[in-house]
Parts: sequence; C-alpha cells; structure tokens
Amino acid sequence: MVPFSSPVSPLLRGRGVWGPRGAPARVMLLPHPSYRKKVPWLRARLHNQLGFDAYTCNMYLQRDVPVFLREYPSEEEAQQLAENLTDGGMRV
Repeated sequence: MVPFSSPVSPLLRGRGVWGPRGAPARVMLLPHPSYRKKVPWLRARLHNQLGFDAYTCNMYLQRDVPVFLREYPSEEEAQQLAENLTDGGMRV
C-alpha cells in the first residue's frame, strides 16, 4: 500500500481510473460481448492505433468495465481516434 503522502500516490498526481482529471478529452473503450469473437482483428487495430502490446490489447478487449485508452488536449484529436476505433468495430 502506498502512503497518502507518498509522491507516487495517484491521488497526488491528479489521476484516476478514467485518466488524468484535468484532461480536456479522453477516449474510453466500452465493453461489448462481440469483441470476444473478433479479438485478433480488434487487437491489431488497437496495436496499430495506440501501440499497445498484444497482452494489453487482449485484456482491454475482455474487460467488463470501460477502459481508459488515451487523453488528448482537444476533442477533435480524441474524435479522430474514436472514429478510427469505431470503424474497426469497437465502441468508444
């Protein structure tokens, strides 16, 4: 357990489970049962768009809760990634 006063505490760094609290825009992967049938294709899409390794992609695609993917300084940049992932069959 990390003490509250530790400089590595997420509470002190301004991060939460949904990414940095002050981020103007975030992209989240929403869970969906259809991902399980298309893991190889979706995993490749996540890797190509975000550079995640295969293990991380597999874990994200099989979770039952939303997953924070990336933060952006503007909604336009976040929307571009969201559209690319949606075109690939993911819900974001």
